[in-house]
Amino acid sequence: MARVSFQKVNVQDRTIEQLQANIERALQSIDNSHIITGVRLTAGKVNKIPTELGNLLTEYTVVRQNAQSNIWESQTTNNSKDKLLYLECSADVTVDIKVA
Repeated sequence: MARVSFQKVNVQDRTIEQLQANIERALQSIDNSHIITGVRLTAGKVNKIPTELGNLLTEYTVVRQNAQSNIWESQTTNNSKDKLLYLECSADVTVDIKVA
């Protein structure tokens, strides 16, 4: 993914400074993410997906799925949160997942 460039402007307005800080955080989140494609989830089991982030997973979003299925996380049982995302589903489905 391409690097996101953002440069803060020095101002004396607290509201604008806070807005710039919020924009910078949002862009960093985008910049630190990637999409894992073609992940096959099987119903009735915990599916362990390697995140390939190299750091602790802070968020994930299912950005595409090929069939109707409810998908939820099982992170409370995950002892490798820096390497794996645990997901369960109501029906077998193939998904693309954005992770950050």
